[in-house]
Amino acid sequence: FNLIGLSGLFYLSFALSFLGIAYVLFMVPNVVQHTFRRHTTPSADALGKVIKDSKLLYLNISVILLHASLTA
Repeated sequence: FNLIGLSGLFYLSFALSFLGIAYVLFMVPNVVQHTFRRHTTPSADALGKVIKDSKLLYLNISVILLHASLTA
C-alpha cells in the first residue's frame, strides 16, 4: 500500500477498468439469436399460468413478502 499510495490505487483501478472494457469489446464473442424459443422467452400467457398455479401461490407470496421486507 505504501508503494503506490492511495491515489495510485485509484489510477490502478482506472487503468484496469479500461483493460476490462477492451477485453469485453474485443475478446467476448457477439452472439445473435435469430430463433424464438418458447421455453426461454417470457410471454403473458405463461405469466398468467404461473400466477394462477395453486402450488406456486405460497412461493409467490413468500417471495413478494421477502422483497418487500428487504426493500423496507
